[in-house]
Amino acid sequence: MSSLFTHQRHDFERQFGSHFGDGFQDWFMNLARRLHASGDVQSVRLTQGDGKLDVVVLNDQIIYQCFGPQTFKPSDAAGKIRADFTGAHEFLGGRLKKWVFVHNHPTGSLDKLSLKALNDLVTEAGPSGEGIEILAWGKEELWDALAAGVSHHGLRELFGSPDPVHVDFACLEELLLSLERAKYPDDVAPVSQPAENKLEFNALGSSYRQQIRQGRTGLRIMDDYLSSRAGTDPEFAERLAQRFRDRYRMLRARPALSPDQIYENLRLDAGWKASPDIKREMATRIILAYFFDTCDIFENPPAEP
Repeated sequence: MSSLFTHQRHDFERQFGSHFGDGFQDWFMNLARRLHASGDVQSVRLTQGDGKLDVVVLNDQIIYQCFGPQTFKPSDAAGKIRADFTGAHEFLGGRLKKWVFVHNHPTGSLDKLSLKALNDLVTEAGPSGEGIEILAWGKEELWDALAAGVSHHGLRELFGSPDPVHVDFACLEELLLSLERAKYPDDVAPVSQPAENKLEFNALGSSYRQQIRQGRTGLRIMDDYLSSRAGTDPEFAERLAQRFRDRYRMLRARPALSPDQIYENLRLDAGWKASPDIKREMATRIILAYFFDTCDIFENPPAEP
């Protein structure tokens, strides 16, 4: 899928992050009805329990199982994966072709307990010869499915305009000038290009990797803006870079923080706010992509001998 950040993608992300519990399941049900033929997607009346069947696609014999908690706990997710798959499989008496675990983790990635639970299901389903396809969908997988399986008209009805987001100097300047200016030492590390596999090496969640890719589409305006400042304030860009280096090193020194949590902290530093301001959102992605690619934040993989 294209890494371009659009108004449509922004509204999808806004909706994705604002539904929890039964609301997340109801929201996904509406999307599933766009993905499949009319009348094929059904939910279960809860008067006698749902039989571990959140969203049922009748003719394709697919079960979508939704997990959208306010607080994502690995043990809860792993337990739900095992219990819900087992319950659906037993209730349907083996008439199951595909089971999809749809979750709302903001990073787009699952924890190791959940991945182990999914791997156990794949391992156990294989020898049975039933050929059940087992998948997990986070934010990125769900968006990819919608972009591939829903018409342009349907996407517009769900998420509005598909137009790209354009960020101008004023939007970038507001954020960059608000950053605290830090003094930097004489032994500043030289700017270099990131290794091709830097995103994967730093183990960022799929959603954050996508944010950096989207931010890269606006790097030219970042370069142009910093060049425009060089004549009147030649140290402006380096002060910003050193601030991000120092902040990253401080966060990196805290072993309890995962790469995703480090990114979230840097995202707040760059000026992100939980608001509907799509230009501000895109500007923060551009800023972090710039400092990621100039190797001021996150680690480059070791050079091959």
